[in-house]
Amino acid sequence: MLYSEKLESIKNKLLHLEKERSQIYKMLDKKSAFDALKSAYIEQLDRIEKTIASKKSELSDVVVEIVSEKNTHINTINNIKETYLDLVESSVDIDISDATPYFNFEFQSKQNSPVSLSLEVP
Repeated sequence: MLYSEKLESIKNKLLHLEKERSQIYKMLDKKSAFDALKSAYIEQLDRIEKTIASKKSELSDVVVEIVSEKNTHINTINNIKETYLDLVESSVDIDISDATPYFNFEFQSKQNSPVSLSLEVP
């Protein structure tokens, strides 16, 4: 093999290796970009989870406050019940109705609904 042929062969191998190196660097750059996106996504998820936990804690505090303050408003609640029953008794003939009127407030330590209101209209 001639010197120029050997030189050409080495040059071609070098070009091929340079293309492979370039492809490997591109893959590494993509992986680094992917890792950066993944890290940012995980950080965002962590912030969202912390915010959710904080809001749940605030909600729990509000529910506890509502349930604990029910006794301070019991007179008002009883007055509302009495007014409702007086209105029903004076406007509806309860004797011919199958339903018995009632108006009820219930306080529960449930986060989705700490106050339950139920009433029956004859």
